[in-house]
Amino acid sequence: MGKGKSSPANSSLKYKKNFLTDVVFRIDFPSVSLQMEGKDAPYRKAIRKIFPKLESRTLTLFKTTLTKGQKIDEQSQQPLYIFTGKSGLERLELSAAFLSISTKKYSSFKDFQRLIKSATEPLTTIYSAKIFRRVGLRYVNQIILSEGHPLDWDKYINASLLQTITTFLPKDNIARSMNQSVASFDDFRMNFAFGVFNSEFPSVVTRREFILDIDCYSEDVEPDMLFSRLDLFNTTALKYFEMSILDGLRDIMRQ
Repeated sequence: MGKGKSSPANSSLKYKKNFLTDVVFRIDFPSVSLQMEGKDAPYRKAIRKIFPKLESRTLTLFKTTLTKGQKIDEQSQQPLYIFTGKSGLERLELSAAFLSISTKKYSSFKDFQRLIKSATEPLTTIYSAKIFRRVGLRYVNQIILSEGHPLDWDKYINASLLQTITTFLPKDNIARSMNQSVASFDDFRMNFAFGVFNSEFPSVVTRREFILDIDCYSEDVEPDMLFSRLDLFNTTALKYFEMSILDGLRDIMRQ
């Protein structure tokens, strides 16, 4: 999805730019025992060329259980290792329970796949990950236009996504208007959030910005099914992104 990708409606359509602010891949797995101390630690060594910088932090986890009708809050801590790429725009987070990769500068799905592969192949080899409890791929589009009324998206966004924004409250009083839908497919789910988030909240909306946040995920995925599932996620995210926008926005993205 994004730069250089084709529209399902027109296979020759190419975009020169995108509005992606975050692209995030994440896998959750059964707890593993991480060994990251020293420059020759196996996983650290395996990803050093792509993610050369390492920072160690502590991840605090909270868990609430009910025992005999009483709520018990538990708190635990575990290491969190944060790797960054040479440009500082790519980030890998690794704990005993999850791995996530994000980028602030998305060029193509093919390049992002290559980044994911560089991190997941040594993970499954070194830590013998047999199953991923959850696999997700998320695209966050923050569409910002410099001119026009901040709530006027008629030429840019599908009318079906605009119905709840201005039909109930007066336009001049809206400070935020976000909507969320979850769709279930055969092998995965899609969490679709959209609307006027308003980065200046709680002030009323004065900037023309619209969010399209598409998060596809599956549970209990075997490692050898990872990339076929990611292909499915990307295709679905692209489809619903294209369904969400109109030619006015496509024209901007072609420039």
